[in-house]
Amino acid sequence: MRIKKYFSAAFVLLICIFSLTACVPYNPMVITIEELPTDTDVYILLRPDAEYLKERSDDGSMKGTEIWEYNADGWVPASFAVRDVRENRPDTDAQGYKLEVCYKRGYGFDEVADFCETFREMRFAVVDKKGNVKNVSQSYSLIPEDKFGYPDEMIYNAKNDSAEIKYYYEREYKGLTPSGWWFSVAQLSWITDLAILILLALSLARQRSRFTKGERTALILLSIPAVANIVFAIILLNVPYLNVAEKPSVLSGVNEKVRCNLPFAVVFLVFIITVCVHRHNRKKTD
Repeated sequence: MRIKKYFSAAFVLLICIFSLTACVPYNPMVITIEELPTDTDVYILLRPDAEYLKERSDDGSMKGTEIWEYNADGWVPASFAVRDVRENRPDTDAQGYKLEVCYKRGYGFDEVADFCETFREMRFAVVDKKGNVKNVSQSYSLIPEDKFGYPDEMIYNAKNDSAEIKYYYEREYKGLTPSGWWFSVAQLSWITDLAILILLALSLARQRSRFTKGERTALILLSIPAVANIVFAIILLNVPYLNVAEKPSVLSGVNEKVRCNLPFAVVFLVFIITVCVHRHNRKKTD
């Protein structure tokens, strides 16, 4: 009866752990503007190929102003001149002036990736309320050299003309992000973890004093995905180029990669219990 209680608790814990691995939706690229002069706005400038240019449309009272007509060395205002790009200006909060850059539908990872790969760099134009361009920043790359990712949230300081990427989207390799490849391994390990639990349960139910040769072989083979899962997670967490910053979630402080390895921790605990029971059974038979 005690063994059944152990396994009931283990399976409940396993289900709870699986429920902690829900996906987090993506958002448009968000830029926080710091130290913006009074009575000014910020517009994104892009340098698109001709195929991405569109006929300029009016945006409120901006038609005919300097920013609306701006075109310097191919740099044009994204909202007015570039197809499928728009800018949203949500209410300013305590962190400063906000600017959202949307491409196509504007809410998925694919759109952000397409935007960064298509335009590859951007500039910021500080504009007064009459549409006069007060300052144009240096160009900033949308393909960071030090991270395998795309900008998700940026901070631009208008006074110092400096930009910092706060959060990233991961880039893809062969159709999946590094975390996507890791998560595929994690899912496989969950299946093999369950198989190990069943094997351990059968061994305990038969009241054996040790694992058979076949059971030992099965345990080793079934443990390979879990070990690969742990190694993969360690690499993603500790290689700076791949360690793309994650946004805080409702489970802030509990890293996703740690959560997804918890099933193996449960399996390991049950394995220790099984070994202890085997030892106890051997003593009874001696």
